[in-house]
Amino acid sequence: MVSLTNQLPKVVRQFALCVKSRMKIVLISYSWLSVIGLCITFRGIPPPILLLKVFCAMTGMALGVYLWNDVCDFKQDMVGKNLGDQSPSGRPLARGLVSKRRAGVFSALLVVLGLTASALINLEVLLIQLAFLVVYVLYSTEPVRLKRIFLMKQVIVAVGGAIACLSAGLAAGIITIQLLYLTGLFVLFVIGAIPLGDIRDIESDRVGRIKTIPVR
Repeated sequence: MVSLTNQLPKVVRQFALCVKSRMKIVLISYSWLSVIGLCITFRGIPPPILLLKVFCAMTGMALGVYLWNDVCDFKQDMVGKNLGDQSPSGRPLARGLVSKRRAGVFSALLVVLGLTASALINLEVLLIQLAFLVVYVLYSTEPVRLKRIFLMKQVIVAVGGAIACLSAGLAAGIITIQLLYLTGLFVLFVIGAIPLGDIRDIESDRVGRIKTIPVR
């Protein structure tokens, strides 16, 4: 009991480091889309409780799958770090601050948070968030590992953003033309922006046989 109590502050710090390492991209790529999508659907400020539930659902799910991606990419990121790639060197796993096992536990906890918040909204949001989870697990995990297929990184991130937008509509009970327009804009953004970010990871992606546009 004493040992567990002594470990708790360390575990909390490690959890905070993992969340911080991925929070920026999750907020920009997913949480923001859900919040803005909800505001667009309601043509103004949505009910605060619903807004909080949608934010927690999307943020928890996205953080969970991104941390799982870090676990799956651990060996590749370590090679990339030694070769000078910038992104892996800033992640807690690659820096040796968190173990793979503990990062996996954090990932699972965040996914449970996302699914719980989704279930508190309605069945439709829960189902589409489950689809988000399945897509990203297949994206990161062996033996499927969709990210190795050329252009699949852009496709998967675009699908994830579309799910973030549609989750807002399903939470509100209506998919509007304006919401679909936002979804289309995000897809175009991903097509242009993802290859630029992949330039930072070119060496580790080459080692991991991930066929991004910069690698090709």
